[in-house]
Amino acid sequence: MRFEPGENRFRILDTPNMGYQYFQDNKCIKVAEKNQAADGTEDLKHFWDVPVLSNGRIMILTITQKTIQNALASLDNSKEWGNLNDYDVIITKSGQSLDTKYQTTPCPKAPISKEEKDAYADFGKDYNWKDVFGDKKETDDSDDDLPF
Repeated sequence: MRFEPGENRFRILDTPNMGYQYFQDNKCIKVAEKNQAADGTEDLKHFWDVPVLSNGRIMILTITQKTIQNALASLDNSKEWGNLNDYDVIITKSGQSLDTKYQTTPCPKAPISKEEKDAYADFGKDYNWKDVFGDKKETDDSDDDLPF
């Protein structure tokens, strides 16, 4: 999933996979730590890959925008909103190129349906979305630093 102009509504379904990405020969390379990037790499971007439910489909959303990451972390850490799995979020994208702006709006808390939960379980059977690093990722299953 990519953010389109206008409203982008989704439900975060699981803890994000975090790391850094850069482009080499027009190919996106993702690494768990900055020091794993190729020598001389510039333009490393911190990313979150997170499974989301949007428009009835399970997708992986890559979030590289710091403003969105910070807004989602703030919602997740707030006493009023809490766990991002409990409500939808709307990201409104406006502007173009260097003038692009994002607004993050939480929606009222509501459970997802059994069908949606089952769809996510089926998605996990067919695709290991946490394996974006291949053999390069150091194994650390600790969730201590993850925002949700």
